[in-house]
Amino acid sequence: MTNRLLCLVADSDRRARTVRELSSRVADADVAAVSNPDEAASVLRERSFDCLVLGHDDPELDAIAVLERLHDRYPSLPVVVVPVDGSASLASAVLAAGGTDYVRRADGAALLAERVERAIDETTDRTDFDCCMILEAIDDAVVVYDPSDDSVVDINERLCDLVGCRSGDTCVSTLATLRTGEPADDETIQSILDRTLESGSQRVEWNCETAAGDQFWAELTFKRVDRDTGPLVIGLLSDVSARKQREQQLRSYQKAVEQAGHSIYITKPDGRIEYVNPAFEDVTGYSADEAIGTTPRLLKSGAHDSAFYRDLWGTILAGDVWENQLVNRRKNGDEYVVNQTIAPITDENDAIVNFVAVNADITDQKRRESQFRELHDAVCEWLEATTREDVATQTIDHLEQLLDLELTALYLYDDSNDSLRPAAISETADETFDTHPQFREGEGIAWQVFETGQPAFHDDVRESTDVYNRGMCLPRGLDSRHSVSP
Repeated sequence: MTNRLLCLVADSDRRARTVRELSSRVADADVAAVSNPDEAASVLRERSFDCLVLGHDDPELDAIAVLERLHDRYPSLPVVVVPVDGSASLASAVLAAGGTDYVRRADGAALLAERVERAIDETTDRTDFDCCMILEAIDDAVVVYDPSDDSVVDINERLCDLVGCRSGDTCVSTLATLRTGEPADDETIQSILDRTLESGSQRVEWNCETAAGDQFWAELTFKRVDRDTGPLVIGLLSDVSARKQREQQLRSYQKAVEQAGHSIYITKPDGRIEYVNPAFEDVTGYSADEAIGTTPRLLKSGAHDSAFYRDLWGTILAGDVWENQLVNRRKNGDEYVVNQTIAPITDENDAIVNFVAVNADITDQKRRESQFRELHDAVCEWLEATTREDVATQTIDHLEQLLDLELTALYLYDDSNDSLRPAAISETADETFDTHPQFREGEGIAWQVFETGQPAFHDDVRESTDVYNRGMCLPRGLDSRHSVSP
């Protein structure tokens, strides 16, 4: 491993001699030299170093002032101070200012090299121990990159497990080892590292494969870490396969909800609507923009009392499912009936985070049930009727109630004059026409139906050639469709 040294000595001869001595005596030394603190600060910003050798041999170079200047920015950079001659007070001042060690020039180059190596080793051991403890405590796979030479500084055991390497292989293993397929130009490790250095944290998702052949989705986060010897980039890889699967399931659920025929809305725990599906908009008449942010009170019809709603809220806040029939009101004011189911949505801690309400519109079903009840009542009334006129009157009333037929008349055969006479007429028909005709043999549709026993239907009686009383005009607005049944 290269030991990168920076030599700050003002005197050019002493600087050159110090570089030679350190280059020859420190193992794998790469020595750079500067003559003043400004140059040192500039070089430290550009490159990372393992140790600073600081001369104290010139009135223009005050080692204590330099230490105080650099220590705040590079607190872990070991600094060995080399005065021409020293004293106990100077040694004490060096250590107080953040210096690592103190070697008089008179003590010789061998001692200086020994102290430099010791300072590097102590700092590396301490840093490596701390870093190892931190890396192994992280559950995610971690890689530490040094962008200055594009090297991998370290990885943790989690990444070793994924890529199938041994601890001795750590410096040749990278996150790219796990990625499947060829990356795009902006997805290479180098391009991501460059963006991290320039713009800060980066986040990408990759489809990866372990050494055992297991594929998984990974989220990778790259962060810049500044240090006194130069920046590093830390890459963290998290297995997000479970999250991706949940997202896929959510997309499937969302698609199903979007295409559902039932009206569905989702609320916060306080009842504020967060989402409505298209069926909600169709059924209620309210758009998503109008509904979201409000509460289901938007649909309140007034048909239910406060006890009804207390039971609803008490049920769902207790974490149970609520089911009941509910009368709501559309935007246009029409009431409709739904079979409503409200269920809580909980998080991993079983805390309620949302409620989902599914509303099946049963308005037509309730209308049919009501009509069946009315029909039952009608049959009972017919059975109790004592005359044909009573049956006719009740039939006209029930045709209006059950089938919404307003313009109706019921004719009975009168054998005294061989004709069909009106026995019962709806209120609307009575108000519409001044007189109500009788039908004799061969006259009009009514006699035709009476004679054949077959019903007749006409979309427009004005165009029928056998309609009785062709000169009779229908008032404006009335439907001219006509049906006659025996």
